[in-house]
Amino acid sequence: MDPRVNVATPVATRRRPMASRFFVWLLFPSVAAAEPLTEGRAVGLALGRPAVEASARAEVDLAESEATREGLWPNPVVSFTHEETGASKQDGLWIEQALDLSGRRSLRSDAALRRASAVGEESRAARLDLEAAVRARFVDVLSAEGRVAAIEARLGPMERIAETVARREAAGDVSGFDRRRLDREKVAARARLEVEVAVREAAWERLQAMLGGSVTRPAQGPLVAAEALPDSPPIEALLGRVRHRPELRALVREREAGELEARGGGRGWIPQLVLGGGYKRADGVDGFLVVASIALPVFDRRQDESERGAARSRRAASLESLMRAEADGEIRALHAEATRLAAASRRFREEAASLSVDLVRTAETAYAGGELGILELLDAHRGALDVEIEALAMETAARRARIALDRAVGGAR
Repeated sequence: MDPRVNVATPVATRRRPMASRFFVWLLFPSVAAAEPLTEGRAVGLALGRPAVEASARAEVDLAESEATREGLWPNPVVSFTHEETGASKQDGLWIEQALDLSGRRSLRSDAALRRASAVGEESRAARLDLEAAVRARFVDVLSAEGRVAAIEARLGPMERIAETVARREAAGDVSGFDRRRLDREKVAARARLEVEVAVREAAWERLQAMLGGSVTRPAQGPLVAAEALPDSPPIEALLGRVRHRPELRALVREREAGELEARGGGRGWIPQLVLGGGYKRADGVDGFLVVASIALPVFDRRQDESERGAARSRRAASLESLMRAEADGEIRALHAEATRLAAASRRFREEAASLSVDLVRTAETAYAGGELGILELLDAHRGALDVEIEALAMETAARRARIALDRAVGGAR
């Protein structure tokens, strides 16, 4: 029996019609909720939590508020004066407004919008990190469940061996050693099963913590259901997706923001104009007041803003170049690893599984005929379990490599 079938494939291979599944859920909601958790559903639940959405949205809103601030016009200034000098009285009321003739305000606002876009890309990168973490914990549960199923599958044949041992002991063919040795093997197998069950339960709780505890545990059967190991896409297709990585797009936005900021600082030589007008009364005579002023950019010409923007742009461009080069090498390495591990695990399971079945069957037949001892028979069963555990370990390694590959290219889709 291949215990992986119970872990890696759904219980029912024939899908019910949508209407039938709806009525099953309506009449028996506990049955519908007891279906094994799939990887796609786990990722969707983790990313769909309100706290995750709110946190990402708040980060973007905070960055966009900076763009709003940079784009605001300065407030107008309203002034009133009253002067009395002897018999002379003067009242004045006027309003002043600063005008940006250089266009720096618009450039600073555009730069802040680029940085808000970069924050959005960083939020998408954080979501990809969360997706990879959920998939990794899903694989932990899948692997632990496979080991539990493998050990449980081993306990069944032991009962059959016990019957054979009892018959041979009654016939006087073997001593009590065989029965005691078999009992010790069963005790060890049950202890190992308890350990793996504890590991599985811990892995399930860790996965649940990332899903907000929103998944109903199946009352029986497997906890999770995974698809077969997928084939990796061609390396050329993966390399073409590198430019869509959110980390790279964030650096592009940072570079653009620095360029805009440097352009704004380069216009610091253009003075700011302040215009105003109002009303004035002096000794009962009314008149109009016009105010105009210019701040001469003699010392402060926004040199710091220009230098800061240029430095930020250069830094982002350098990091972007380094990340692109490292991403290509990382993707090539992960693609080779994922492809080879997947192929090796499939080949090992196909070849070793059939050999183990034949070996166990031969050993049981030989023991029943008195050609082998109990130690050789138990060794055959222990070897079959070791082969299954090794196959699960190889499949787990292949799945982890695929998760890392998907993260390196910017997501599984």
